[in-house]
Amino acid sequence: MRLCEHDKCTGCGLCKAVCPRAAISFEVDSLGFRYPKIDIRECIDCGLCAKKCPSINPVKRELGNECYLAWAKDDDIHYESSSGGVAYLLQHHIIDLGGYVVGCVWDSEFNARLVVIDNANDLAKSVGSKYVQSYVDDGAWKEIKKRDSKGQQGVFIGLPCQVAAAKSFLNGSSNVLFVDLLCRGGCSPSCLKAHLSYLEEKNKFHNVRDVKFRGGKYDCSLTLWNERGLIYKGGQYTDKYFYSFMKHGLFHESCYHCQYANSKRVSDITLADFWGIDSEFVKSKHKMNGMNLVLIHSGKGRTFWDTIKDKIEFYKRPFEEAIRGNDTLREPTLSPCDREMLLSLIENVGFERAVSSDEQYKRNIRAQRVGYVIKAIKKIIPRPLLEFIKRHI
Repeated sequence: MRLCEHDKCTGCGLCKAVCPRAAISFEVDSLGFRYPKIDIRECIDCGLCAKKCPSINPVKRELGNECYLAWAKDDDIHYESSSGGVAYLLQHHIIDLGGYVVGCVWDSEFNARLVVIDNANDLAKSVGSKYVQSYVDDGAWKEIKKRDSKGQQGVFIGLPCQVAAAKSFLNGSSNVLFVDLLCRGGCSPSCLKAHLSYLEEKNKFHNVRDVKFRGGKYDCSLTLWNERGLIYKGGQYTDKYFYSFMKHGLFHESCYHCQYANSKRVSDITLADFWGIDSEFVKSKHKMNGMNLVLIHSGKGRTFWDTIKDKIEFYKRPFEEAIRGNDTLREPTLSPCDREMLLSLIENVGFERAVSSDEQYKRNIRAQRVGYVIKAIKKIIPRPLLEFIKRHI
């Protein structure tokens, strides 16, 4: 039995979940990405893995018929969320109804895992983007199936490839709201772990409990936290890992020709940042925090939206506006021309030294240092003198 081609495999884990003989395991490559391996001694050639694989048998996709700019009316939810807080409201609503959520959380080793959550107090763990390749936890597949067989309502929130896998697994269950997150690509788990280890050793950090990329006071920064609070903050263009994510050089191979990177979606609802929104419209609403793009693709999605929209401030927008501002509604992320060189450097000298040699990264660091100097000077020079200098230079 053959699985999908190596460069098309997303590592969703569905083949392993459906195998009746437990004949499929996963191997991890040097970047931390998972790929399935079949034990031919156990395989009975039933073909179920290939039949369910969404890379071999694509799941039906729909073009959204409703497009909204949206954010939570609750300022705390809005502030702490990566974008507008709509995902959190969907999750909280389904748990209030006695349902469950499949969402992404960190495990104890900072692997990003999709797990089953049925307690509102645990939802905070799934808030905020995890800019690294995530995986559906092995136990989660079984738990999802068990709950769905009992007719329990759920919300599955994941990357498009993960949503496609979940829909195939559950045969498009009417009990589950499928929500996909617009995605640039899944970044290397090994490089994230190497970077965290480097920061811990360099700065003598102990007991790092959380890693954040988005939301709150330090939005769009890589921040590390322990029981005392913030212990590290690196900007998206000056922290080596965040810079690598923004440069798109360490994504999963399948991300560069992703079948889901277009305007037809696999979900009931698509959520994202609303890049490309008219700036004058934004100014008129006086919103400084993130804003969700919400695309609704199905009647099920519309029904769920109607149940939470009283908690959301939202405005209907042209679908073309969303496509214009979000690249992966048009095409997959492009692989950088120097990707192979970067991978070779990482293999030979390690992640930190490889990124440190990047010329654009060096320029970003120099600009940061100049900014620090200017900021220090501004603190020293009296404000009237600064205003005088601005007027005469």
